Amino acid sequence: MFSKTAYLTANELAQELTILGAEVLLTRPEDEFIPLGSRVSFTNTMDADVFLSLHYNSVPELPDVTGVETYYYHEQNKALATYVQREIIKETEADNRGTTHENLFVTRQSFKPSLLLELGFISNAEKESLLNTNAYQKKLVTGIVNGLRTYFANSK
Repeated sequence: MFSKTAYLTANELAQELTILGAEVLLTRPEDEFIPLGSRVSFTNTMDADVFLSLHYNSVPELPDVTGVETYYYHEQNKALATYVQREIIKETEADNRGTTHENLFVTRQSFKPSLLLELGFISNAEKESLLNTNAYQKKLVTGIVNGLRTYFANSK
């Protein structure tokens, strides 16, 4: 789901990774919709180490649902998904919806290690309020960064 919260998270993550020395490329440098095909094409033409697609879930008919879930498509990305999911849950203490192999366009079509992260439910009013706080955003970003660190440390 297109979300201003995901845009804010992506920018917070980009800032943190840049401070740590990474070169970060955003498929959405402005708060505007970019078609999925364009996102994947951009990623595939760049010399990126990882592609992360950040999202917030919404299921209005189930307003009490909560949690974080990480999706991957290619089996070689399962470890990446596991590390990132584990670290996000450790930092946020959110409900762990696990890692899921799913046939999603952005993860299937990417030539790079790729994940789609569902970082919470904006259809849950209580959780949406939490998701929009700086403190919680920092916890999400710390979890993602720590998961990436673990992945790169173990993939050498």
